[in-house]
Amino acid sequence: MPFYLLAGLIGVVFLGFSQKEEIKTVMQKTNGSWTRWDADFKAAAAKWKLWPNAWKDLKAICMNESSLGEAKSVKHGLQYPNDIEASKSYDGKSWGIMQVTLTTAQWLDSSATEAKLNDPIYSIDLAARYLAYLRKLFPGELATDIQWIIKSYNQGPGNSQKERAGTSKGYAGEYWARFQRNRQRVEEG
Repeated sequence: MPFYLLAGLIGVVFLGFSQKEEIKTVMQKTNGSWTRWDADFKAAAAKWKLWPNAWKDLKAICMNESSLGEAKSVKHGLQYPNDIEASKSYDGKSWGIMQVTLTTAQWLDSSATEAKLNDPIYSIDLAARYLAYLRKLFPGELATDIQWIIKSYNQGPGNSQKERAGTSKGYAGEYWARFQRNRQRVEEG
């Protein structure tokens, strides 16, 4: 976790800063990147015909995955997209601001490469495309199924279906909790 985010969390917990003050601090520290890709989130959500305000969900996922591109390896990938080794995730399986795995990316687009995943617009588009697929797997009421869509983004739809059926615990509980906090921050923006 970047130092400024950790400091912001400490401020919220110990000093009682409001979430708006925390967001303002993060926006200042990230040189305005708070809204940097909003138009791209909106365009991808519209292109893939996602639900109303899905662009805010995409942004919250991006906050979960890469702190809006501020995570060290992601930031490096934005600056040097062809440096595949230094721009991969800690587990070596994903790239870009939306941290899409190469396997998932190539399933969605056979021309996907690690370098292409480092392109933020491409990464956002693939993430929106994946959410459109996940929405088809969980077609019920969005208010209840959004949890399974978001958890599936992190743990895969098979694990979410097992968790939903009660045959597995799943492992995206903290991811979902972080998403909810980030989604609230986006809403308060």
